[in-house]
Amino acid sequence: MKDSLKKITKKSEVRFSGSIYTPIHVAQAMVTCCDEILGNKRELTILEPSAGEGAFARALNNSKLPILSLTAVDLDNSAIDQLKLVSSNFRFPIKFHQCDFLEMAMKPANEVHPDLIIGNPPFIRSHNFSDEFKNNIKLLAKKWDISVNDLKNAWVVFLLAAGKMLSKEGLLAFILPYEILTVAYGQQALQSLQSTFHRIDIYVSHRKAFPEIDQDAVICFANRNTKLNQGVFLHKLDSFENLKSKAVKKIQLVNGPVRGLEMNAFLFENAQLNELREIRQNCASISDFARSSPGLVTAANDFFIRTLKDIKELCLDDFANPILRRSCFTSSGPIYETADHERVAWQEPSQFLYFQGNFDCLSDAARNYIKEGEKMGLHLRFKCKSRENWFEVSMTKPQAGFLFKRSHSHPRIVINNANILTTDSAYGITPHDDYAIEDLCFSFFNSLTMLFAEMDGRFYGGGVLELTPIEFRGLPLVYKKPTKKEFRDFLKTHQQAKGNPIPILNFGDKWLGNSLNINRDTLKMIRKCWTIARAHRLRHGGMSRVLQ
Repeated sequence: MKDSLKKITKKSEVRFSGSIYTPIHVAQAMVTCCDEILGNKRELTILEPSAGEGAFARALNNSKLPILSLTAVDLDNSAIDQLKLVSSNFRFPIKFHQCDFLEMAMKPANEVHPDLIIGNPPFIRSHNFSDEFKNNIKLLAKKWDISVNDLKNAWVVFLLAAGKMLSKEGLLAFILPYEILTVAYGQQALQSLQSTFHRIDIYVSHRKAFPEIDQDAVICFANRNTKLNQGVFLHKLDSFENLKSKAVKKIQLVNGPVRGLEMNAFLFENAQLNELREIRQNCASISDFARSSPGLVTAANDFFIRTLKDIKELCLDDFANPILRRSCFTSSGPIYETADHERVAWQEPSQFLYFQGNFDCLSDAARNYIKEGEKMGLHLRFKCKSRENWFEVSMTKPQAGFLFKRSHSHPRIVINNANILTTDSAYGITPHDDYAIEDLCFSFFNSLTMLFAEMDGRFYGGGVLELTPIEFRGLPLVYKKPTKKEFRDFLKTHQQAKGNPIPILNFGDKWLGNSLNINRDTLKMIRKCWTIARAHRLRHGGMSRVLQ
């Protein structure tokens, strides 16, 4: 067996193999939709590039589609063997290929031109690709004349490869991660599809397709030959059991500040979209007022970041520097004080160990500690061994403020009065000349900025919101320099809110309306859109209710 993926264990099976099998009711709904889209009686050649347990094969067998043959491909020989056992009961012949789908995709172009390619491609991030899989990707990227950097997940490679193999009048039907709408490489893949397909329909479900995992999904149909309106269309559904929907929005794959809004167009009314586009186009961005930089990267947080209690016991006081990890941040206020850090320092990892210089010049306690790290193999980790001294982490400076890149309730800019370091779970924020971190923090908390954080960010299992550095810097910001009384009221509002974003946004929206010169109805519209977008993100999360 040519294993193009790393060997896996039960714990890492999903991460390395992408083996998430399709519920039969979802496969059946997709096949029914394919029947309606194709709408012809010619016999079809069909390819399934990741056959798995055979959900699509069974759904096709139970459908009305006229099928000439099905080609089933899977890397897992046990999946192919199980499908072979039941294939004699099917109404059409099945050709089995136990191999990596990319091997088939690299065959001469005239060999394979299916009329329908359907399936659920694997979700495998690039850092889990095997060497063979990476090599196949490089060969395909050269063949297609595209950048390898755009192929950051296996599903993207499968999607583009299938698009190249499909017949001139064919249909592509895939279950894909929600990332196709939220991450740059997903949007790039969608743009690549649009250049060769007349119509693309993407179905977004309120209910989760795969309840047992964190990964959210959409269903994508790409049609090369259709009499329907051309373009990219988003469909909002209750579930994937029935793919008929009246809530359809045509979207534009544009670049610039409204891109996130366009990718979420199915959530809003046309009048809301038009008004939000205009407001966003006329707003400055965070990058106009500040720069951001990643926090400190240790490559071994448990070794380099210890509790104050540990530091005392190990006699490493001379090497300790206060640092904040996301898991230790418990404050709900917009200012992080030294006292906040001191409250958790003894029992929580709060001190970064900065060992500088040659090993022989360090104290006995430091050398003994570093030797313990080597016994654990830390010096062999990629980021550690790339350093001149594996134990010497590149030091960063504390920034005026910070924002954790992942949040749940809402993102927050925090003023760093404690003057401490942060790990790379946060972005350090430094205002440009003539601007202040207090003013920036004050200006951040309003419905407009929070809405576009939902639009431009991406979300993961449990509804966690993540903003990349570019997305954070691109958020709209109406900069306001508050009076001393306004800032005191701002702090009081946060204190009383205790993490509830509603009173905080109520406070921010009062000055926002005046600054933007917009009326109360427009403010209500912005808030309503934020509520809708946030509820969409949290729909699979742990919150029992959506804040209104």
